[in-house]
Amino acid sequence: MGQFTFNRVVGIVHTLASDPALSVDNLLEKLCAGTGFSPKDLLGRSKSQSVASLRQGAYYLLHEKLGLSHPETARFMGRKDHTTSLYGVRKISGGLEAYAH
Repeated sequence: MGQFTFNRVVGIVHTLASDPALSVDNLLEKLCAGTGFSPKDLLGRSKSQSVASLRQGAYYLLHEKLGLSHPETARFMGRKDHTTSLYGVRKISGGLEAYAH
């Protein structure tokens, strides 16, 4: 499995955010493409930095680009608490602001 820095994940999210074909059905596959991780990894319980960053990217894209609420996003990702989604969206949003500069 690959090691991905937070900045690399932000770059992937930036690219996917402008993908008109992005949907709830294909998001995890597209996010994982070329990373060495699978959608199953993102839906699992791993707390490795790389998986956690990719998971945060999924929260951001599901909420900000595909319009799911935080509770819907958390359920989609197999989580019980919507605050995990909220944290991920905020973290990626901050990364995207820095990425743009």
